[in-house]
Amino acid sequence: MRNTIQGLPIYAKVNIIVWGISLGIVVIMCTFFCLELFLSFKTNMLYTTQILGEVISQNTSASLVFNDQETASELLSGLASNKQISYACIRDAQDTIFASYQKNTKNSYRNIQDDITYLRNNGVQKKNVTYLFTSADLTMLQKITLGEKTIGQTYIVVELDNLVADFNKFISLTVILSGILFFLAMLLNAKMLRVILRPINHLVSAIDEITRTKNYGLRVHKTSNDELGKLMDGFNTMLQTIEQWGAQLKQAVAAELTAKKEAQSASRTKSQFLANMSHEIRTPMNGVLGMVQILQKTPLNDRQARCAQLIRVSGQNLLSLINDLLDFSKIEAGKLYLESETFNPYILINDTRDMLAVQAHTKGLALISLMCTDIPSAMQGDPNRIRQILINLMANAIKFTQTGHIIIRVRVDQANGNDVTLYVEVQDTGIGIARHHQSKIFESFVQGDSSTTRNFGGTGLGLAVTKELVHMMKGEIGITSRPNHGSTFWFTIRLQKSSSQEKPPKSCLQAATTLTLPARHPETTRPSAKKKILVVEDNEANQEVLVDVLEFMNCSVTLACDGKKAVYLASQSSFDLILMDCQMPVMDGFEATRHIRDLEDPKHANVPIVAMTALAQENDKKACLDAGMNDYQSKPFSMDKLEHCIKKWTTNMGRDESPNPR
Repeated sequence: MRNTIQGLPIYAKVNIIVWGISLGIVVIMCTFFCLELFLSFKTNMLYTTQILGEVISQNTSASLVFNDQETASELLSGLASNKQISYACIRDAQDTIFASYQKNTKNSYRNIQDDITYLRNNGVQKKNVTYLFTSADLTMLQKITLGEKTIGQTYIVVELDNLVADFNKFISLTVILSGILFFLAMLLNAKMLRVILRPINHLVSAIDEITRTKNYGLRVHKTSNDELGKLMDGFNTMLQTIEQWGAQLKQAVAAELTAKKEAQSASRTKSQFLANMSHEIRTPMNGVLGMVQILQKTPLNDRQARCAQLIRVSGQNLLSLINDLLDFSKIEAGKLYLESETFNPYILINDTRDMLAVQAHTKGLALISLMCTDIPSAMQGDPNRIRQILINLMANAIKFTQTGHIIIRVRVDQANGNDVTLYVEVQDTGIGIARHHQSKIFESFVQGDSSTTRNFGGTGLGLAVTKELVHMMKGEIGITSRPNHGSTFWFTIRLQKSSSQEKPPKSCLQAATTLTLPARHPETTRPSAKKKILVVEDNEANQEVLVDVLEFMNCSVTLACDGKKAVYLASQSSFDLILMDCQMPVMDGFEATRHIRDLEDPKHANVPIVAMTALAQENDKKACLDAGMNDYQSKPFSMDKLEHCIKKWTTNMGRDESPNPR
């Protein structure tokens, strides 16, 4: 009921209140006046009847004394002039009827004695009078006295029909008058409601219109100077403020959209610039590093060997800087994504250690890895990015350590079902970092202090990229260090446990429990049978590098300077492998790969194709695989990695791993 009333419009609520109050007042007043009138009528009738009874008693006392019934009857017959008296009688001392009067014979009283007895028992007694009101009449019994002696009684019956009729007339008149007053009150109420609700309705209509059209320039017409007028003024002021804010917001949104488009355009331009620069730098770098690697395979004196090694290290440092810049750019743009593949953490840690073993051994440093044996041997994650984190931290440790050792410790930090959090720390005995510099070293382009930049070089990007990679793997990274007492960099990464678990390799278990100094690996045994390889490359320097490298690997090389020529050669001859550049004139490597896959001869169409390109971004690798290539090698390439890739795809191992390209 309460909710129903609350949901009604204001005019309905006001009408209910006014009608209820007005009707209540009318009913109460009518009831009061009617009751007052009824009681007044009864009092007057009682008083009149009592006076009449006293007159009859006084005039009939002599008749009772002298036993003159005729005179008494004549006296009672005079009551016929009073239409309300229906019966009257005089009773003597023996309580018998001495004389009587009856209005008509139709309603004759058959048992007067019973009525008198009932009156005596239930009536109201006042001195010499006993009376009783019933629904139909008033009965009265009055003593007739002579001196102090009671000589008889007068009994009178008065009908109430006239009283009821008069009372009903008064009620009808009262109801009519009350109805007229109620109607007038409702008219006045309606008039007042219109005066009050008209501005409110205008306000509600304006709100509905504004809600529907969003037109905040609409204004409400002020109709009065009272509180409603002030409300309308306030509403119009609010609309004006909203309109101004809306205009300012539109301008701000337009400016933000423009700025966003400019930023996106700048980001695309920057990304394209970095991609182009990366490609243009990697192409000559491939020639430099490739030739240096070939040169180092030839007999050299000590000075020549040192110069070749310096050229190779410098080139690799430049390549590392390019990679950090590309990663940092992708992190800023939110376009760096993690892969998910199964890998062996024991092999990953030890292979990464071995990659830097020569660099540490050259400085006379011990490079040690300690791994707990409860680490799962097969995990899901991005091994390339984990290797990048380890290389950054281990390379920094080697760079800033002159004597002593570097220890890599790996253990399980938390394990919850298939979720495994690894804790990795890289401890060195290097120069250390002051406490007030430790909070800044993970920022972009920041190092411990300016002296380290001068003494050791670097841009400060490596740790910034490392921090972002760790956070992408839902981990944390930190440092504990004291100047001249070394540093310990630690990080955690969350990985998934793979369903296929194997026992860790014996070499990995040994590395986890013993301290070993790495040694240089012997050269890989070259394959005895020559492999026919088609090299698709438009850059002459890179052609020469690849030819020398592949011939050093005992391979037979055929050159193609563009994709169109490569498709022709692949359709005419059988090759064990095709090394395909991606950006070339006439026809690029992607289109050439698709044409080769569409050749009719399955022997030619299914030849393994490995991308050999300076395009080094993640989506570039995906584009190569989507075009139908089997693998990806970035420029500048490593001879060891290239030789492993050739061996992989020219034996059954590689062909079994990859689905048929067609």
